[in-house]
This record gives sequence, structure tokens and C-alpha cells, in this order.
Amino acid sequence: WGPGLDFGLIEEPEDAIEATRAFLRRHPSLIGVKSNKGAAEAAYDDHLDAWYVTIDQEISLSQPARNDLSGDNEMLVSASVWRGGFRAFFRDGKMTMFGSAFYPGLSEQKWEAAIGSSEAYWVAVDDGPAPDSDHIESSARLILLPFPVDGILDFRLCWEIRTKTESPKGHWVSFVDAV
Repeated sequence: WGPGLDFGLIEEPEDAIEATRAFLRRHPSLIGVKSNKGAAEAAYDDHLDAWYVTIDQEISLSQPARNDLSGDNEMLVSASVWRGGFRAFFRDGKMTMFGSAFYPGLSEQKWEAAIGSSEAYWVAVDDGPAPDSDHIESSARLILLPFPVDGILDFRLCWEIRTKTESPKGHWVSFVDAV
């Protein structure tokens, strides 16, 4: 186990995120990719008096993708790798655990979405588990989904569509191929 790596006082989410990014800058060979600038969040657990930090692995898109389901026709220039990135745990200002799920080589490939989020939404609803229900509170996120094919890891650019229904009561998550 050991004493952990001391990062000093961590009082705010930004402190925990910056400590994690500093660790990655000092040890880039741990993750095998050049950038750790993905979306980050930190959560405090008051029961344990500890911080959990997540930094997503992101890939750049070769062409912007339209998230027209967002309400403001947001143009996306990157996508997160599903469950890819770096996780860290801090207690008393010390990093005592971390985990990495980075996939090297993804940034050298061309990634382009052929469909927008609203088209993906209708595919998710029509082909999903509750096609005859009213889907409310929908959201879309462009992701790179890793999955095994005949024992070899492959990746697909997908829209992650989340919806909610009242009848049947449910929260639904669908992955729709964006290519």
C-alpha cells in the first residue's frame, strides 16, 4: 500500500482535478497518450473525507458533428472514449489509488459522424426497448465505444442517447452507430 503521493491541501474540486493533471504531466508514460485534456470532474465523499477524480480520454473529430438534440445545435469537435480515461482517489491530500483505461493510437485515426443526434434519437426510440412510449428528458453525447470483435478490440463512433419514459417507467440508454 504505502503512504500515497502528497499533493498538499485539497479543498475544492478544481484542486483535485489539477493535482491529477499535474500527476499525469509528470508521468506521461503511464497513460500512453499525449494529452490528458479531456473533460474532468471531481466528487467529494464526506463519509470517507476523500476526493474521486475522473478525466475522460477524448478524441478529435475530423469534421464537426451536430448535436441538434441539445437545443442549441451545438457543434462538437471531440468525443469522449466510453469508460476511457484516468481515475484517481485522494485522501488527506494524498493520491492513494489510480487507474488508467487510455487507448493509444486513437488520435491518429479519422473519426467522423455521418448522422446527427436527432436522427440517432429516432433510431434509439424506434428500435429500442420502449418504441411505443413517450420518451422525455432526452440527451445525446457523442462517444467512441470500444468493443471486442472475434477477440480483437474495435472502436465505433456512436451517439449515446439517454431518454426517460413514464409508461413503462424507465431510464433508457442506447448506443447508435454514428457512422
